[in-house]
Amino acid sequence: MNSLSARASRGAVAAFVVAAALAATPVASASPAPSAQTSVVAARSPEKRAEIRGLRQQVVDLAVGRMGSTYVTGAAGPDAFDCSGLVMWVYQQLGYSLPHFSGAQMDVAVPVTGKLRRGDLLFYGPDGGQHVSIYIGKGMQVGANNPRTGIVVDAVEGTYWSERYVGAGRLIR
Repeated sequence: MNSLSARASRGAVAAFVVAAALAATPVASASPAPSAQTSVVAARSPEKRAEIRGLRQQVVDLAVGRMGSTYVTGAAGPDAFDCSGLVMWVYQQLGYSLPHFSGAQMDVAVPVTGKLRRGDLLFYGPDGGQHVSIYIGKGMQVGANNPRTGIVVDAVEGTYWSERYVGAGRLIR
């Protein structure tokens, strides 16, 4: 997706968020404001679902596209990253502003209690403050793990990090 269509997608998401917020605000006019129920139905339209799937795929493509980059503590791209710097950089490309600390990223993400979706963040260690990676689907994650391996794709289960998993968070809803 080129940068113009990515900006258009971000604009559509921002417009939807503003519309949902306005729907919940009482308006003194002759025409009634859309109800919250209308906004929920609009969020589940086939077009909206396709837009969200597209954003999730962009997250995966951006993160996987950084494979081969170097791990450097405190780095946030575009050629070197630490774990939270990779997440911050990927989402920044799509217009999101995230802190550069996995525990703080966990605080701003919406907790995931059901099925993981591509683009969800996976948090590890006490309060999610030890490591973060991006779920890319089919039980796999991409993350900036350490200086020896750099950015890698590996399984969510059966890895060093799986024993330290504390939860997942979602930014794209």
